[in-house]
Amino acid sequence: MADRDGNAGQRELASARRRSGNALAAAFGLAALLALVPAAFQAIQWAGAAYLIWLGLGLWRQAWRGEPPARAGASDRPLRSWAQDFRIGLLTNVLNPK
Repeated sequence: MADRDGNAGQRELASARRRSGNALAAAFGLAALLALVPAAFQAIQWAGAAYLIWLGLGLWRQAWRGEPPARAGASDRPLRSWAQDFRIGLLTNVLNPK
């Protein structure tokens, strides 16, 4: 189902990601914990906001130095292990303040 601005696919993907993040939190019992302890939920929100600010400052720093943006697939860095990728993805989803 397409809408006027053509973003129906993007919205569906975002919704699927949100559902999977909520399912992961429920599987670990975090949803119940966060419902019982509002301060813990707020702490996660603040940590997520701090993470986004850190990412933004890193991008500004890179732009200020005049470094070209990294091209996909053209990196000199060694490949990360699946465990590192999982950890980065998990932290990104858990700390997402949305």
